[in-house]
Amino acid sequence: MADIVKHIGFSNTGSKLAVVFPTIPGDTSFALVVEMEALPPKYADAFSDLVMLEAQSSASSLNELLSRRRFTGSTHQSMLDELHNFGFLQKVPVANVTMMVTRSQNMPLADIVAAMAGETEAEVVPQTNEVEGLSDVEQAKNLFVETPDVDKERKDLPEQG
Repeated sequence: MADIVKHIGFSNTGSKLAVVFPTIPGDTSFALVVEMEALPPKYADAFSDLVMLEAQSSASSLNELLSRRRFTGSTHQSMLDELHNFGFLQKVPVANVTMMVTRSQNMPLADIVAAMAGETEAEVVPQTNEVEGLSDVEQAKNLFVETPDVDKERKDLPEQG
């Protein structure tokens, strides 16, 4: 049986992505992702380890897991908040993302989103984030706020390796 891969995909430019939110509430044509190769060493290893751990778990929501964990030596923010605050959580068109379903099989994220949209509302129940009491939809809405000077904040990050 093929190993299932969760939340990992590639952009149309070939960058490796972790899909944190497959769609943005109110706009299913965009997703919130983290470009894995763009993370500084301070975040890269812990994030990659968490994504691989999550891929093997029964959890279906990467954003939920990121909201419950913190980076080592970090502030009191969750991984999700810290990735957002430093501009690593990016809005990309769903059409530009191809997901790895297994190590040898890929599928456009747009097809996955369309299949998810085909579910009836009774079957789609927003999961509640136990830590903050917010649904995935509310959490995504809160994160999708334009952050001023994101590029400046990225440059101000200390390089650790």
